[in-house]
Amino acid sequence: MGIDVDVTGNSANTLGTIESCVRLDVPSPSFDGVSDYNIDIVVFGDTQAPRADNHQLNWDNVGVVHIADPGTDTLIKMPGALDLSDARPDSVSPWNGGVLYASGGTGIAGDGTLTRIGLDIGGSGIVTFTLSPDPFNDYASDAGNHPVSVDPAGATLAVNTDCPQ
Repeated sequence: MGIDVDVTGNSANTLGTIESCVRLDVPSPSFDGVSDYNIDIVVFGDTQAPRADNHQLNWDNVGVVHIADPGTDTLIKMPGALDLSDARPDSVSPWNGGVLYASGGTGIAGDGTLTRIGLDIGGSGIVTFTLSPDPFNDYASDAGNHPVSVDPAGATLAVNTDCPQ
């Protein structure tokens, strides 16, 4: 499981190039509760269609980024599932995402986007996103719970500045 700060080419069962850092230029950034940019929580090595998923997204600069509604379907891999995620907008890290098919059904198998997250940009600077380690991230299918390894490097968004070297 990891974070992609460039959603281009990502879908329920495909992944574009996973970017570790993206520069984003936002003229006059200010918090308004509306998504200015989207990132994805993605899964790799997915061979079973998901029935439930939870994840905990951390970010280190709440002065630059808050979580917002992305303005698109957030449950890309699990359409029609019950969204148990923290409310949006959310200005406190971590943000807890959770999705469940409560009355049957499964999601879409294959590497792809679990959840699309909107970002409300309110300032300039470097923001590093990480996923908490187990047990805060879980992925279940009809075959049961699956061990989830989290990319420890996370991903970086550079707002109105260059990506760190």
